[in-house]
Amino acid sequence: MPEDIDASLKRWSLDTLPIIPDKFQTKPIERVKKRFNELKRLIQRDDIKLLISGRDVSREDELIFAYIYELAKCKNLSYADTHPQ
Repeated sequence: MPEDIDASLKRWSLDTLPIIPDKFQTKPIERVKKRFNELKRLIQRDDIKLLISGRDVSREDELIFAYIYELAKCKNLSYADTHPQ
């Protein structure tokens, strides 16, 4: 939402358009936030070194997985794709 970028954009008008942030930020949808936090907790365990993506073969599923990987801050975690290109 625009107000996530800048609080002053909570109430926008045609004068403030287009709203193009310097960096697009992602966040979990409110209704699945609890599920995401549980997944994040599991991913960040010390004994987890590899994350295997068992998703469907589609751009949307690949993007969802990439967002989860990024939001969970998986910097030192490798992942294997079950559907390599």
